[in-house]
Amino acid sequence: MRKCLYKRVRPREHFSVARIRSQETCDRSGMPTILDLPQELLELVFSHLVNTPTLTRHPGYRPHSVACIVGSLRLVCRAWADWLYEHHLYHTLSFTSSTQSLAFIDYLAKRSRKLPRAKCQYLRVGSITTGDGPAPLSPTTWISAETLESLIDLFSDTIVTLDLTFVVFFTLPSQTINALGRIKQLHNLWLDFKRGWPRSTDASIAGTQSENSDVSSELALSQESNVSIQGTRSEELDASMEGNRSEDLDAWIEEHPSWLNSLMMEAQGLKLLQLALPLFQMSIPDLMAGARYPAITYLKVDVVRIRPNVLLSIATALKPSLKFLSLANCVEHTVQLLLPVYETLRETLEGFSVSFTQSLTPIRNLSFSKLRVLAVYWLTDFGLLSQPLFSQSPIEILAIAASSTTLDPLTLDTFSKLPQLKKLVFMEARPDYSPPTTWLKACEARHIKCINVDHSELSLLAKL
Repeated sequence: MRKCLYKRVRPREHFSVARIRSQETCDRSGMPTILDLPQELLELVFSHLVNTPTLTRHPGYRPHSVACIVGSLRLVCRAWADWLYEHHLYHTLSFTSSTQSLAFIDYLAKRSRKLPRAKCQYLRVGSITTGDGPAPLSPTTWISAETLESLIDLFSDTIVTLDLTFVVFFTLPSQTINALGRIKQLHNLWLDFKRGWPRSTDASIAGTQSENSDVSSELALSQESNVSIQGTRSEELDASMEGNRSEDLDAWIEEHPSWLNSLMMEAQGLKLLQLALPLFQMSIPDLMAGARYPAITYLKVDVVRIRPNVLLSIATALKPSLKFLSLANCVEHTVQLLLPVYETLRETLEGFSVSFTQSLTPIRNLSFSKLRVLAVYWLTDFGLLSQPLFSQSPIEILAIAASSTTLDPLTLDTFSKLPQLKKLVFMEARPDYSPPTTWLKACEARHIKCINVDHSELSLLAKL
């Protein structure tokens, strides 16, 4: 029987570096150690030592606290330090500062090629500006397209999720779009836009180390990785930007009508696309023109930022592969404008997520032939459950926010019009949450299983 740490550490048990060291993880006598285990078992050990909450920005995102634990575990021995450095220390990186981005790039460039190479799966880059916008307020604040390219190229063979936030203007030059195309495993792409001058920045670069430092100093640096660089923002700049916003942005849109289309064409491995860009007047002339788009299965959209005809073009282009649709900030009058989108996808959509009951009212008479999962964060009108949207769609999973169960009690026949409903999911539920008695009885009457989850992610709900 192999002697290894895996047999001695209990799941999610409190640990200390000294205690783990005492287990003689790296056996100098030649006996098998934890690093002799298969990669799958090593990852299982790690998952028990680190409890990553699901309720995060994205299912693949790890908070900084996880990196701190990884830094502590690296003190066990050099061999384990190298393994954790390579596979986990830089799993999630977040940059919103040019200074921190360039310092990190410089650090990796100086690191010996003989040492393990770090891997990053979730790369988040904010405060991105391009040559189209005004001159940066401070060179320490804005991240240029060139810097973004450098960050991408560092981890082009390991990035799975790329999370980009633009400021002032949103676009990417062709060479940066080509860099995205070089990401071999890019499955998830988030595109966001925040107009204005940042007040401060926070670069979560866990474990930025000196090449010649020992493991102890590496840990110290990793624990100091959250750096806040104060920017300045004057009232005059605010007023100037707000006053010039309309004409500048509209002029820019006219000059850059198809960069999003080019980006989609380049990232052929995409499975999830999240759009929170202000695409009000943006036309996408190349969509639906026989182009080969990635097989995106999940589309997330901030409805208040995108014009309905643009969303219709995107939905039509992605229809052959699109299975899940999440709409944020979708109110009743907006849904009416989006009816062509729903009608386009009603025969193919398998999962659908909205925030409010009112978002469903205009489409209550539509049925979706393949709809298995429906998530409504605030479901307040249970009369809708008898409408074709619910009664004539093969819904198996209905998800609502746990906090919304206090709004209205249920009767025993509340779910009688949903013959295929198997699971009622309470989203973002606390560990000690229990549904109201009337809800439990209504589910029991129809043999519906109640499930608590700590998230509201549609793609994860579909796997229940």
